Amino acid sequence: MAWVPHLAVVVIVAMLAGWPSTATAQLLVEWTAALATNGAPTVPLTSGNGVYVADVPLTLHAEGTTLFVTRWEPSPAKIEVARFASGMTIAGRELSVLVVYVDHASSTVRAMTSSDGGRSWGASQALGTRPAGPAILSACVFSRSGVIRQVVVWTNQPSESDGPLVVAWNDGSQWRTTEHPALRVSGASLACSDDALPEVVWRDHRDGATPTAVSLYHAQIDDTGGLPGEHRVLRPAFDPSVCRSSDRMRVIGYHAALNDAHVALSTDAGVTFTDLDMSPESGQQPLDVDGKYVNVACRDDAIVALWGDWPTKGAAAARADTRQLGVVVSTDRGATWTRLRPAGEDSGQGPASVALAGDVAIVSWRAPSSLRIAQLRLR
Repeated sequence: MAWVPHLAVVVIVAMLAGWPSTATAQLLVEWTAALATNGAPTVPLTSGNGVYVADVPLTLHAEGTTLFVTRWEPSPAKIEVARFASGMTIAGRELSVLVVYVDHASSTVRAMTSSDGGRSWGASQALGTRPAGPAILSACVFSRSGVIRQVVVWTNQPSESDGPLVVAWNDGSQWRTTEHPALRVSGASLACSDDALPEVVWRDHRDGATPTAVSLYHAQIDDTGGLPGEHRVLRPAFDPSVCRSSDRMRVIGYHAALNDAHVALSTDAGVTFTDLDMSPESGQQPLDVDGKYVNVACRDDAIVALWGDWPTKGAAAARADTRQLGVVVSTDRGATWTRLRPAGEDSGQGPASVALAGDVAIVSWRAPSSLRIAQLRLR
């Protein structure tokens, strides 16, 4: 990663009971910054992403229905990319960047790309019809045999309940789209690596819509938009975020039926997932007993998880303004964890997204009147 920030170092490390430090790493919050917005910004939901690192960090947010990509160089350069937009996500590989959003003017899901790290953008392309309910977008960009490819998923929900999963993919020449009407999906998350099939994890109601029956399913996405290897991996489980390392490690962030946040690990390329024990000395413990909306990123042996950290289950269920930003980091595949506090004790923080680049993690999140960003040093 060639980009080096020139902002002041801010060390905010919380060594709390039940959160052991990682002995071999010097974990810290290196810097934080904020971009003032016109009112409270809108950012991607848990299954999508609001931050990507090209040559510099890029963030994605909306003010009203105007969509912006901001290049942090390190001073923020805010670029308007779309109007009449909502429901958004960003992804990329090196300087190739993809933004996907719902366009209310044309009632379509649209994609736009940049080949220079977000400095300039091409014309948007329609991928499909906008669903009546929330689209809940996720995207990823990868290379196969040296050709840049892109994949997008969303839910064709007729309302706030569930609907078919839509897969759109670009093989480097054109976009194609297929729909899976047998699935009852309410949110999906993508993970990609070069020269491998993309992977998707989604919340599915086919086993029942009661809180104890809602499940997460995992599959690969083939070159026709099919879902080989589709299987259930976790239940009860809601609102996934998934990442994959360069080998067989996969990580899912999710919350269960009682508003308790979890991180689950697979070491067999997504065949099985096991909840990570976040406090071995006190017995099996989830990420947070009063939290939800977990966003994850992983690379090599490092895992970063962000979540909405509420004081009570009732506050989490109500999505109250008492939400704080929870952040934990592991550099040993989840064996030990350190908790960081880039937002301090501020309330009204989130949703949040994270992207890894080399030995740092870039975290971006919504605050009441600003978009905030922080760099975490992992090693």
